[in-house]
Amino acid sequence: MNIIRKLTEIRDHLERNIRRNTAELSRLPKGNLIISRNRIKPGFNWMVSRIDPDTGRTTRTYISRNNVQLAAELCLKKFLDNQMRLDKKNLKAIDEFLSKFDNRMTYCFTGACKSEYNRLLRKARFSMNSSMQDYLDKKYPLRSTYKPEALRVQTLCGIMVRSKSEAIIADLLYNLGIPFVYEPVIIVNGKRLAPDFIIMDPITKKEYLWEHFGMLDDPQYVSDAYNKLISYNEIGWRLGINLMVTSEDAENKFVEQHARDALSQVITIVDAA
Repeated sequence: MNIIRKLTEIRDHLERNIRRNTAELSRLPKGNLIISRNRIKPGFNWMVSRIDPDTGRTTRTYISRNNVQLAAELCLKKFLDNQMRLDKKNLKAIDEFLSKFDNRMTYCFTGACKSEYNRLLRKARFSMNSSMQDYLDKKYPLRSTYKPEALRVQTLCGIMVRSKSEAIIADLLYNLGIPFVYEPVIIVNGKRLAPDFIIMDPITKKEYLWEHFGMLDDPQYVSDAYNKLISYNEIGWRLGINLMVTSEDAENKFVEQHARDALSQVITIVDAA
């Protein structure tokens, strides 16, 4: 993983968000939404708070229950304002880090004995990773029970998966000593989903969700895949941040190098000698 490249990608993502949200905010109504409980009957009161540009005084006005659109747009405005503050804070943090980043340690294993250093580093990582694997297993105790008869492909780590492509991913993760869980059940707005893999970076301990889409020549499959990505996005799994996607179709088969290329975008790969 190239740290500079990855942070630059995240920075570009944040800048796009800020530009998009700035444009969205410009079309939304002025004022700030305030919601309070109705003390007389069940429900809530809506108010809009505005600052008079001439006097600087703040006024509050009730919003009619019939004017749901105004309340909804002010609610969106409040959400986007908060998102903008968070994105700008993260953008500032990335800029400060990049201005001080020292990349020398990333390439400290050079010279004639580089392979031996890497072999020992990988061995050390395996011993550390057992506790991380236990952590993932406990965090995601449920596994998909969908069509268990389709679990027909054996992997090096002993689990059965549904396709040769998933076996390629599982074997790569196993060989590199990267903790992972296969088809863990996660809940998205009350709906149970089972991503192909959730993996953990052995160094940063950051989790990534990895989906492999294997039938992109099937329109219904593509539609379902898109909806799945939208669902993941709703609970914080986002492309370019902590969500990885690989794919194939009838003419473009998935091979180990494709898995390696995808993985190297987020995790530093250290092979045995």
